[in-house]
Amino acid sequence: LVAVADAPRARAQAPVGETLQSASPTSTEHVFVSGVADTFDDLRAVIDRVKRDTGRDYRVLVVGDLIADEFIYGEVSRVSREAPVLIVRYEKSELKAGGAGNAANNVAALGGEALLVTRIGRDDPGRRLLGALHRRVDPRFILRQARVDTPVKTRILAGGVHSAKQQVVRIDRIGATPITPKCGRTGIRTPFSTSKFFSIVAWSTGMPG
Repeated sequence: LVAVADAPRARAQAPVGETLQSASPTSTEHVFVSGVADTFDDLRAVIDRVKRDTGRDYRVLVVGDLIADEFIYGEVSRVSREAPVLIVRYEKSELKAGGAGNAANNVAALGGEALLVTRIGRDDPGRRLLGALHRRVDPRFILRQARVDTPVKTRILAGGVHSAKQQVVRIDRIGATPITPKCGRTGIRTPFSTSKFFSIVAWSTGMPG
């Protein structure tokens, strides 16, 4: 994550949130505070520091890959005769917002407002992703394109009647459609031109993992 807060420009980088101690609510400059928020509590600490030092509610600009995290649950019934693999009887499935969508939902769950900047396809996973976003996540800058496949990570979890479900396989459907100059101008330049209205800017990537 890279956090941006209203404060005098720092001469050197510091850990997440540290330079916000000298934040000035009247300053119009930005200071980049780089670091990784590994846990939910880390993110809460950064947000609380911004709110305390700037004296206002926080808004977060989240930029990154929006991924459909699909979970398929089932019960192991037997071993297949066709190959040494498990046969899983389907029970249910669900789809959650992953990648930058998860980061934006976390911000909203902490009481903040998030504007999400990303790109997805005009397909069923993309439609379901929009429905998986928190009501305080602003989707205005989610660019939907017809010839783009929404990234999907499908996890199949299986177990017995009296055992916990465990992940047995993951299927990734991730395209490699390049971002055109027009897409870049529409999806990136416009929201960043209004970055002075945000307390924090967060970059979130989740494609390789």
